[in-house]
Amino acid sequence: STASNVVTFDSLPTNLTFVAASSGGVLSNNVVRWPTVTNFAKGFVTNYTITVTTPTNGRAMTRP
Repeated sequence: STASNVVTFDSLPTNLTFVAASSGGVLSNNVVRWPTVTNFAKGFVTNYTITVTTPTNGRAMTRP
């Protein structure tokens, strides 16, 4: 079946500085949101990327 009006977002930790997001992602209030996918067919796959900078005294972090 098909999912309709799929919304994708990711909250950024406050110690990161947003640089860019792929596919029209926009930062607002420390949350990156991508345009709504109106029809998400079974088996459809997409990927989104966020580029950030970290503080020099921070630690590395990977989040799936």
